[in-house]
Amino acid sequence: MSKHRVNAVEPASGNSLTIGAGATVVGVAGTMEVQVADGTVHRIIRTLSAGEAEGTPVLHVTGNGGGGIVVAGANTHGYSPAAAVLKVSTVFLNGRSVSTGGTVNTGGTDYAEYELKADGCGPIAKGDLVGFDAEGRVTDRWSQARSFGVKSTAPSFVGGDNWARAIGPEPAPPVREEGTSDAAWLAVQSAYASALADWQAQYEAARARVDRVAYSGKVPVNGVGGCEPGDYVLAAQGPGDTIVPVRVASEALTFTQYRHAIGRVRRLLDDGRPEVAVIIH
Repeated sequence: MSKHRVNAVEPASGNSLTIGAGATVVGVAGTMEVQVADGTVHRIIRTLSAGEAEGTPVLHVTGNGGGGIVVAGANTHGYSPAAAVLKVSTVFLNGRSVSTGGTVNTGGTDYAEYELKADGCGPIAKGDLVGFDAEGRVTDRWSQARSFGVKSTAPSFVGGDNWARAIGPEPAPPVREEGTSDAAWLAVQSAYASALADWQAQYEAARARVDRVAYSGKVPVNGVGGCEPGDYVLAAQGPGDTIVPVRVASEALTFTQYRHAIGRVRRLLDDGRPEVAVIIH
């Protein structure tokens, strides 16, 4: 296999730079910086050739020991169109996106899932109690609830993130091609702005139909005082058919009350709220 080493390069003409076939090595004696123009999208493209399956490595970022990061090719997006720092595609055959050789460390404290909200369910604050109606949808009405939970505050992992898939990806910003007149470019920009506004409206409407409910981990709970570590926090009927939290001491708890418990107090936070270890029934 031929190998080419480049220490300093300048494009021969235009904006393109081509280095010979085979493996190419760019040697950098100090810190390497790549500066790009604002407002542009940049791609490293290495297409899968005929006979190469999804999951075939296309990029290695390694240290001296040979470990590091391996990026593989995939043909299925699979990820949500919601804004994120990193989006990873899915291998269609096995549904896998990320494999790690160690732990995944996050700053969050609970595991949550997106759940559909029932018609008429209003805004729910982080740490508020919720109910699930007969169709498994989130409700803020006691009379509709069949079971109970608490809205996530700081999730480390969130499942069910497919609620925006039906609206498709966010429109990509246009790129002005050489020779495009000012008038034509203004028309392209106007069409993009219109498409983006329409997409954002659909996205916000879809987001308003779901909420994140904690299924494990620790969550602060609003609106309940007098708690001590070890107490249970239960869902109860509040004024106007609302769902409110109440505390019950461990030694006073009945089995019927336990069925309405959403968690057990681990500690009191600086703001006085109890931090509760979530219980799911």
